[in-house]
Amino acid sequence: MSEIRPVRMKKHKMFVNVNQNGIKVVAGGMVVQACPNNSDTIRIGFTVTKKIGCAVVRNRTRRRLKELVRTEPKIGNMAGFDLVFIGRLSTRERPYPKLRADLIYALNEIQRQFTSDISHE
Repeated sequence: MSEIRPVRMKKHKMFVNVNQNGIKVVAGGMVVQACPNNSDTIRIGFTVTKKIGCAVVRNRTRRRLKELVRTEPKIGNMAGFDLVFIGRLSTRERPYPKLRADLIYALNEIQRQFTSDISHE
């Protein structure tokens, strides 16, 4: 299988589309929203609200999420999806192995929900 590199989502309307038309999976250290994008690409976005803390804290949280996604090979199986990773208060302090487990759980749950939707049609 050829490796598919994720494309970054930067436009606000892309984030809004995922929020309105997709599903949400809450894992311990993050929230992942997903929506099919009708292509073979993976589009990924990251967001951390001001409720999490000052800019330094939000940027650290976002960097942890980015690195986690960058190093996870299971992301390659998500071709055809737009994914938005939302940092939570616990993301900053959560141990990296637990964050990775949260990510794997969220990706599995997204795949399970979308494959069950397809099989019910």
